[in-house]
Amino acid sequence: MCRIILALSCWGFSVLFPLAILAAQAASPLRPVDLRCEYRKHPLGIDTLQPRLSWKLKSSDPQTRGRMQTAYQILAASTEELLRNDQGDLWVTGKVESDRSIQLPYGGKPLSSGKVVWWKVRVWDNDGKPSGWSEPSWWSMGLLAAGDWKGKWIGLDGGEGKPEQLAGAQWIGSSQPGSETKYFRRTLEMPSDNSVSDVLVYLVGSGDSTLYVNGEQAAIAKGVKDPLSSDITGALHPGTNLLAVAVAGSGANSGGLIGTLGVKRAGGETVVVPTDQQWRVSSNEAPNWNKRDFNDSSWEAAKVLGAYGMAPWGEVGWAERSVLPARLLRKDFGAEGQVKRATLYVSGLGLFEAYLNGKRVSNDALTPALSDYDKRVFYLTYDVTKLLRPGRNALGIILGNGRFFAPRHKVPTFTRTFGYPKLLLQLEMELADGRLARVTTDESWKVTTDGPIRANNEYDGEVYDARREMEGWNRPGFRESGW
Repeated sequence: MCRIILALSCWGFSVLFPLAILAAQAASPLRPVDLRCEYRKHPLGIDTLQPRLSWKLKSSDPQTRGRMQTAYQILAASTEELLRNDQGDLWVTGKVESDRSIQLPYGGKPLSSGKVVWWKVRVWDNDGKPSGWSEPSWWSMGLLAAGDWKGKWIGLDGGEGKPEQLAGAQWIGSSQPGSETKYFRRTLEMPSDNSVSDVLVYLVGSGDSTLYVNGEQAAIAKGVKDPLSSDITGALHPGTNLLAVAVAGSGANSGGLIGTLGVKRAGGETVVVPTDQQWRVSSNEAPNWNKRDFNDSSWEAAKVLGAYGMAPWGEVGWAERSVLPARLLRKDFGAEGQVKRATLYVSGLGLFEAYLNGKRVSNDALTPALSDYDKRVFYLTYDVTKLLRPGRNALGIILGNGRFFAPRHKVPTFTRTFGYPKLLLQLEMELADGRLARVTTDESWKVTTDGPIRANNEYDGEVYDARREMEGWNRPGFRESGW
C-alpha cells in the first residue's frame, strides 16, 4: 500500500510540474504598469467622486510585437492586505471586454472623505491570455464636503506700512520757474575694488522722465503716476559715474524730481544717495549734457522744493502700494499613542509654506494656485506621517499675500483685493487603535507679523530682513512672547 501511495505521489509530481511550466508559458507577456489616478501616481486628496484610472502596458518579452489588451479586470480594496489577498471590498469589475486603459471612472462603493483606496489591474491580450496582476497602487480622497472641514479661517487683519524707497529724499528743481523741460545731473563715485553687489534707483518726475547712466538711456517713466525703478548695477563702473535725468514740462507744476539711489555693498551695507542740493539742474538742453565728461559748472545747484508728500504732488510713486509683512502662525500639540497615518489639509490665502516640527512638509512653492476667491479656493493635501513624533509637536505656517491681498491697486493695472491673508488647516491622525485625532485652526493658534519677510508681492518681490529671523519658531516649545 505504501508503494502504491508513493507511486501515486511520484506520478502526481511528474504530472503537476510540467503543468506549472505550461501554465506559466500560457500567461500573456503583457503586464500593466505605471498605474495612475487622475494622471498622477499615488495622489493625495482627490476630490472627484469617481476618480479616473489609467495604466500602461509592458511586455516581458522584448521580441513581442502586435500584442494588445482586449479585456481588463480591476480590484479595489480598503487595505493593502485585502488587495494582496485578491479581496476587492470596494470594487470588483470582473472581466470587462475592452481595450480601454485610460481615464476609466471608478465605479465601486461610494468613497468618503480621507478614504485610502488600494487598487490593481490585470489584462487579457489578443490571444485571450491573462496577464499577472499589476503591483498595487493607491490614492486617497480629499475633504469632499464643507462640513468635513472642522477648523476655522484664522489670520490677522491690519499691519500695513508704506514703502520706504523715497524715505529721506526731497523734491528738487530749478530756481528759475517755467514749464520747459528740466535737466538734472549727479556724479557718483563707485569703489575701485568693485565691492558693490546691487545699485537700485527709484525716481519720480513731475512729468515724463528719462534716466541716463553714463550717457546711455537706462529707463523712462510717465509722470507722477508711473514711478521709475531700475537696477543699474551693470551700467556702472569703478570710479566716476554720471546719472542724468530729463523731466519734461507739464504745466505750472513742472520740473520737479524726487528719488533715491541705493548702493548695496558686497558686505551687506547699503548707502542711500537721495535727491538733494548736490544735484545740478538747467533749463537748457546742451549738447552731450548727459555725458560723464560734460562740464556742468555753469549749471545751478538744485533747489530743494520740499519733502516727500508736499503739494501739489502729494504721495506719489509707490505710495499707493501697501507693504504687508508675511504672517507667521504656529501651534504646539500632542500626539498620543502610535500614529498609523497623518494627513495635513491646508489652504493658505494668498500663499503659504507649511512646517511640521521645523521641517517643510513639501517642496511646493506659490501654493495654492490662483483662483477667483469669491467662487472657489484650493487646498493642498500632504502625508506627514514621517514628520510626526511621540509627544509634543508643532505646526508652523508662513502666510503671504499672493493675489488675495493686493498691495498694488492701480499701478501698473487695476488689481482686486479680497482681504488680509487667511489660513484654514486640518491635521488628521489615524491612531493604531482605530481612533482619529485632529488639530485644526482656531483661536488657540498664535500669530505675529514680526518675522523676516517684511513685504511680499508678485510685482515688487520680497523684502527680507534676516535680523528678524526667529530660531525655532516652527518647532515645539518655542516661546511665543509678543505673539
